[in-house]
Amino acid sequence: MRRLLLGTTLTALTAVWAMGCGIPKEQHDKVLAKNKLLRQELAQLRKDKDSMQVKLTGLEADLAKVRASLKEMDDLKAALAKSRGAAAELAKLKAKMAAQKRLNERLRAQFRGLISAGALRIINVNGRLVIKMANRILFKAGRAKLSRRGRRALRKIAKVLAKIPRHFQVAGHTDNKPIKKSRYKSNWQLAAMRAVNVVNVLRKGGVPGRNISAAAFGAFQPVATNRTRIGRKLNRRIEITLLPVIPKRTH
Repeated sequence: MRRLLLGTTLTALTAVWAMGCGIPKEQHDKVLAKNKLLRQELAQLRKDKDSMQVKLTGLEADLAKVRASLKEMDDLKAALAKSRGAAAELAKLKAKMAAQKRLNERLRAQFRGLISAGALRIINVNGRLVIKMANRILFKAGRAKLSRRGRRALRKIAKVLAKIPRHFQVAGHTDNKPIKKSRYKSNWQLAAMRAVNVVNVLRKGGVPGRNISAAAFGAFQPVATNRTRIGRKLNRRIEITLLPVIPKRTH
């Protein structure tokens, strides 16, 4: 309404101005027609502006949706990459477990005689294969010198281990009873010397020196109670743990 009054007033003023200035009617009518045309164009421009604003709002909404979709796609890609990484790790773990199982079966088959004779056991400790030998097979009480039976058993073991690409840690374990009437002053020394003597036999049997090491745990990794005779007997043992090959040092 306000725009209409403004337009009517403008037209009237234009007419008055034209009459006052002595402008011919024909020229006056042309001015009025042009004025009307300009007003129509202005009105159309305003309509177009409103239409464009509506379209712009719609485009902004569509852009927001596209951005949200892109974020979802990025999140999906990240989740997929993570899932693929987890699948790859799972595949590696399965392959490692399968290889461990095959090695376990191979050792059990090759050591069947020693296992049946009670000379050794093959166990799994924290995912690693361990060849466990009781002291009664290898040593006399309080001594580190290997018995003949122990040497024979270790030579058989060496022939098998020499063909396996692993590192072998030979560990000596004792019970917690103080040593008496022995050249060794502690269970540590006794366990260490026993491990070293086992390593020497394995090396002579063909196991490469770079693939074998000796360790001593004394009485500090018991597998049974030290309060009973049977428990102490179980704790006195040699364990050969199969580890990954240690890379050669480059310097």
